Amino acid sequence: MSSVEIIDQIRAMPSAERREIIEKIWDEFADRELELTPKQAAELDLGLEFKSAVDGLLALVAQQPMLFRQVRGPVRRAVLKRFPYTIHFLDEPGRIVVLAVFHAARDPGELRQRHPI
Repeated sequence: MSSVEIIDQIRAMPSAERREIIEKIWDEFADRELELTPKQAAELDLGLEFKSAVDGLLALVAQQPMLFRQVRGPVRRAVLKRFPYTIHFLDEPGRIVVLAVFHAARDPGELRQRHPI
């Protein structure tokens, strides 16, 4: 089985199962010594910074969704400060629905096609 087929199978799993599998894979490989080039280490650090920035903004969105302006109908947009990405979401009773984490250089029409609201 190819790695693409394995990834497709993991993506098809329910989210709780998928999360458990990913955590097991991470645990298996996280303990091993990794020899990274300086460029790989910098990319890894940048990826972790991006994840942290998205997580922090999502936490704020969950706590205070009304801080973010509506950009199209009920869709609201939160802007990451350090990275050129926006988070598009719906504030529904009892939950926040994230529609996209969207790169600012991409065509906004693509987002409208994906989520015509």
